[in-house]
Amino acid sequence: TGVDLSLSYANGPAYIGFGYNTRDAAADVTSGFTTNNAVAGVGVANTINPGRINGWTLSGNYDLGVVKPFINYTRQTTKTERNDTFTPVAGGFASSITNVNDATARGWAIGLRAPVGAFTIITGYGRAVTDGVTSVVSTQNQAGAIGSATTVQRFANSQTRNAFQLGAEYALSKRTVLGANYGYARLQNNTDGISSNNFLASSGVQTIRLSDRVSALNVGMKHSF
Repeated sequence: TGVDLSLSYANGPAYIGFGYNTRDAAADVTSGFTTNNAVAGVGVANTINPGRINGWTLSGNYDLGVVKPFINYTRQTTKTERNDTFTPVAGGFASSITNVNDATARGWAIGLRAPVGAFTIITGYGRAVTDGVTSVVSTQNQAGAIGSATTVQRFANSQTRNAFQLGAEYALSKRTVLGANYGYARLQNNTDGISSNNFLASSGVQTIRLSDRVSALNVGMKHSF
């Protein structure tokens, strides 16, 4: 289920738009009892809190005649939670896994369109940042006085994307336009992970740093019939 809301205001050369969306996070979970091919009577129970995705965006532009600047800001939050409990046959060890995801994405962009005779210059720059935490807790129940072995993993993820574009359009006529556009984007991924186990008295730290760069050039013609 979800709700979408949008509002806009236009007065002469000025325009402001606002949009809001909230919905259940996607979930595909089957609950029930299954049977292991080797050992009959292994149950798997799934409990899920599908969580919510909430987002909003605000944009605006103003036509100054010689140039038309625009700006946009977007924010989205996502949170989901899932728990799987494994019930074994008599005498076995029960276990459970809980997975929680919590992420926030923010992005903004600025740019302008500037008509120069038959040409229109288009340029823009944007930045998007996504921060999230994924927590996984796994518990294995042990027999007797040993107790339970619990493994806790926490991953802090950060993704940053910077991009810009520069393009131009040339009007051959009222219905035919030639266009060219160049775009460049740089993506940086950072992940810091911590893992601990109370039974083995062990812990570990993991760090991942990845970056990627993409550029593209598009050339084309548009004709309106």
